[in-house]
Amino acid sequence: MAPKMAVGLYFILFYILFIEACFPLDQANWSLLNLKRKCDKKTSSCDYSFFINEETNKLFPCSFHVVSMLPQIPASNLTFEGVKCTDTDKYNISLDHNEAGHHNYLSVVKPKEGLLSYFDFEDDEIKDGAEAKTKTSEVYPLTPPEKGGQPWTQNRQGNETNKELEYAKKWKVFSPIRRIRDDVGTNVLDLAFLLLAEERGVTPCNIHLTFPKGKDARNESFFHEKCTNSDWYVSWGYDDDRDSAVMTVINPASDRHAWFGWDKVNKRAELFGSCGPSKTETRREE
Repeated sequence: MAPKMAVGLYFILFYILFIEACFPLDQANWSLLNLKRKCDKKTSSCDYSFFINEETNKLFPCSFHVVSMLPQIPASNLTFEGVKCTDTDKYNISLDHNEAGHHNYLSVVKPKEGLLSYFDFEDDEIKDGAEAKTKTSEVYPLTPPEKGGQPWTQNRQGNETNKELEYAKKWKVFSPIRRIRDDVGTNVLDLAFLLLAEERGVTPCNIHLTFPKGKDARNESFFHEKCTNSDWYVSWGYDDDRDSAVMTVINPASDRHAWFGWDKVNKRAELFGSCGPSKTETRREE
């Protein structure tokens, strides 16, 4: 092989590896393998364990222990937020348990890279220590790429119509994350959450906003912004005196909405707590 051709091929290989390393947003799916939950009624606690597959043949273990402090709620029915894996610092785990539907939603957040994915499974799949089947789900970057390529918001499943969810009696905001982009300026905001309903409808929502220079996104409000990965809308009202916020979630037809509120929002970490279920109401055009 000619020296110049060899150098050229090495450069191309290096460039491909560089792109893959610097732009992980191209990773379309994660898989959750060997999910198990072993519970002890005496101690009202459960041990969760599973593997996360981000790339082919590259598995990361995750295990953690949860305890129910309420006698009326068994540990197997716990909803929890931001639990860290004991065997890796890569991920934060949240879980929402729908007791009525015997259904669970689990979010895996990779805080440093700003990546998140959601998985769902039935109670029966992990009952009595059983091992659930492998789950595969899309990855939703908290921050969209700023240069080159197709917008990551395209070709996402969130645009599928879900009338059950759109007109459900109640909605719940699960695993919301708010990130202020200190790396590029505090005027840049990223917001992400999963919207759930008791009827088992579900849709993701990501919001990406850039306020005028000099503004601090922590203290700003916004109105009727469309989710970048679904056809839903979000408004956010911030009260500086109380450091509180009310978020309004609006369905794609803009004829139904629900409110969700948090106190001390700027004193919270990025993962600031699931909210709801909140009653949905008919919305009039403004």
